[in-house]
Amino acid sequence: MPKTQSLSNSAAESIATATVSLALKYRPQTLNQVVGQSALRQTIANAIDLNQIHKAYLFYGHRGTGKTSTARILAKSLNCLEFDRPTNRPCGVCVSCRSIQDSSSLDVEEINCGDHNGVDHARELIQHAHLTPAIGRFRVFILDEAHCLTANAASALLKILEEPPRHVVFILCTTDAHKLLPTIVSRCQRFEFRRPTPNQVAAYLERICNREQIPTEAGALHAIAQAANCGLRDSIELLDLLRLTYPQEAITIDQVAAQVGALSESQLLPLIQALSGRSVFAVLREVRILVEQQVEPSIILMHLLQCWRDLLLLKTADASEQWLRGLIRPDKLKAIATSWTIADLNASLDRLHQLETWLRHTAQDSRNAEVYLETALIMMMQDRSERSIGARKRSQPTAAQRWQQAIDTAPPKLKLLLQAAQFTQYQDNKAVLRVAPDQVARYQRHQARIEQFLMQALGQEDLQLVIRGVKSS
Repeated sequence: MPKTQSLSNSAAESIATATVSLALKYRPQTLNQVVGQSALRQTIANAIDLNQIHKAYLFYGHRGTGKTSTARILAKSLNCLEFDRPTNRPCGVCVSCRSIQDSSSLDVEEINCGDHNGVDHARELIQHAHLTPAIGRFRVFILDEAHCLTANAASALLKILEEPPRHVVFILCTTDAHKLLPTIVSRCQRFEFRRPTPNQVAAYLERICNREQIPTEAGALHAIAQAANCGLRDSIELLDLLRLTYPQEAITIDQVAAQVGALSESQLLPLIQALSGRSVFAVLREVRILVEQQVEPSIILMHLLQCWRDLLLLKTADASEQWLRGLIRPDKLKAIATSWTIADLNASLDRLHQLETWLRHTAQDSRNAEVYLETALIMMMQDRSERSIGARKRSQPTAAQRWQQAIDTAPPKLKLLLQAAQFTQYQDNKAVLRVAPDQVARYQRHQARIEQFLMQALGQEDLQLVIRGVKSS
């Protein structure tokens, strides 16, 4: 018989570690490791210290924010055998803690209500709830995606929530708390899990990269956080995917964009610059390049909206980098912002929002989506040009205003002459002064002096002054 070669424990653990995804490897094991939920962590820790254990908890919020991980940590805290009472710092090495981490605990049942949502599943859960704990203090039931329970299953669960056994704790986790029965929600202690900030996610990813020796380009981790909508689990999974896709390279912002089907800075920046430069040909060329790269018009529009939002923030609030979406580097974005006014950005955003609404509700599958995008961008530039021309016209003083300005700056004696005359807008370097007929000779004597002054005051070279006598009406 061939000899069976067995692996040593260390070798087996090495292989197991190598095959574990980053999301599982760096799943929070203590309350302090839950990212972005400081107030929630403190409340749960205080409740455990004071032995104020509620019989039913509702953890709700965005996906990937730590709801199920916190439920497991709470289960370990309640059942840790290293202490003679619940603790907010479970040891992680006792039989109870390790079995909960390995999902093999007899005292902790994690149920996916998406698959087990019927009334029969609820009745089975109720039967299990009446069993005494095997080794720990509590039987803990973690109901993931609790909003998927049917009405009958929720009604069956409600009875045991009203009168739970002393050794049972329920933890309901959901992304849609509003879909739960109000009577169930009212019997739970509720904790909302909010998305962590991009900086918090990026800092956590940086710690992972340092431990795993994953090289990254500046800004790449922030881009990962933004691409994952600041969901911590999704961010770690995206980092893991990028590590496998580019094993011999430092992860870059462009690689992040390519992995999630987004536009990279090198793709987006030329279009933004073309729009800022008001070149219709350049804009149409850049749109054509992106479409030929199989980028959907809706994706182009989404990125333009995010960039315009960042530009508006820079113009109105001088926003710090943490508030920017990060599609374009802040230094380049600031350079672009100098060529836009707030009014132009607001009007352009309105155009983009109108197009987004129209594409979503009217032409989502239309083959003409590219045409609609091009038309909207051309109209954006046309609107901007019209506002610019109108602003210049408004900024230019009228002939009457310029005449009054000239009078105000004239020497005292000349000022009396000009105030008694009527000025007609000049054309072809000719200006007409209308005076009383008996004053024509007087004004003609001072004509050279008046001409010289008006050329300086009106900024007109080679001005020829015509003095006409006009009877007053």
